[in-house]
Amino acid sequence: MNLAGMRSKLLGFGEPIFELVAKCPLSPNGITTLALLFGLVSSIAYFYGLLLVGVLFLLSHCLMDLCDGYKARSRKAWTLFGGVYDGLVDRYINGLIIAAIALNTGGVAIPLGFIAIASALTNSFSKVATYAETQDFEKKNGKILHPMDSVGFFGLAETDIVIILFSVYSALTGVNYMAYCLAVIALGTSISLLQRAWFVYLRYNKK
Repeated sequence: MNLAGMRSKLLGFGEPIFELVAKCPLSPNGITTLALLFGLVSSIAYFYGLLLVGVLFLLSHCLMDLCDGYKARSRKAWTLFGGVYDGLVDRYINGLIIAAIALNTGGVAIPLGFIAIASALTNSFSKVATYAETQDFEKKNGKILHPMDSVGFFGLAETDIVIILFSVYSALTGVNYMAYCLAVIALGTSISLLQRAWFVYLRYNKK
C-alpha cells in the first residue's frame, strides 16, 4: 500500500480542509503540539478501552499531522526544528497508542504489542538512518525526497488505518479484536522493514 509514497497525490483531496485549518492563528509547530495533545488523549482512551473515543482523537491527531506540514509548506514557514518535532511526535504517539492497546487488551496482546512497537518504530527509523548514512536525498520545502519513501508497504499511515478499522469493528460487534490488530501491525511493519533493508542492501552495498 505505502500511503507515504503517494502522499503528495493524496494531499490534494484534503487541501480545502487543510487550508481551513491553516488559516487559524496557530503556527505549524502549534498545530503539531495540538496533534500531540490529541494523540495523548487517544492513547488514554485506548488504555481505558474507550475504542470509539480513541478513534475520534486518533483521527484528529492524523488531521493535525497533515495540516502542520501543509501550513509550513504553503506559508513558507517550515523550519528544521519543525521537521524534527513533527517526526518525533508522530513516532511517540504511534508507540504510545500501540502500548495502550496492548495493556488494555492484556494476554497475548502484550507480547504482540512489544513486537509491534519495536517493528513499527524501527521501520520508521530505517528511513531516517538511510538518509543520515547515505546523504543521498533531495530536500524540497523542508521535505526530504528519496526513493525509499516508496519502499515498504506498511508504515505509520497504514498502522493508523489498521487501528481505526479494528477499533470500529470491535466497538460495533462488542468483541475485542485488538490483539489481532496488533498482530497485523507487527507482521506488516516487520515485512516492510525487511523490504527497506533489502532495498538499502541492493542500492548501497557496493558503496
